[in-house]
Amino acid sequence: MILHRANYIFDPERIDVFPKEILDGLGEEATFADAVRELELTGVPAELEFISGWPRGQLAAVSGAVRACLAQTPRMPITFAWAPAYDYEISIWESAGVEGSLRGEMTILFRSRYPGDENPVAIRPAPV
Repeated sequence: MILHRANYIFDPERIDVFPKEILDGLGEEATFADAVRELELTGVPAELEFISGWPRGQLAAVSGAVRACLAQTPRMPITFAWAPAYDYEISIWESAGVEGSLRGEMTILFRSRYPGDENPVAIRPAPV
């Protein structure tokens, strides 16, 4: 549900009225998980726990991408998506706007195990 709520905020009809100062107030080191917390995008504590468990570098990359979209004029809408995967992955792509048409859009795809799935490496003892 985090991504559903984020898609609502960053869609083409709402991104221009999003108060960028909210993210600016978090500071340069803030990650996407920090923004999720600040924007109250979680419905239950387990959602925040799940997104907070992502690798910090990946969350920082997402935060940078979001900030870049908000810094443009006009702002670039963002679509967030999730798909199952073995490890944590993030793919970010951007389509340029075309004069007289849409203004372009960024898509951020999160890939991971299902929430609650144990990572097999984490549950096996390390070799000695």
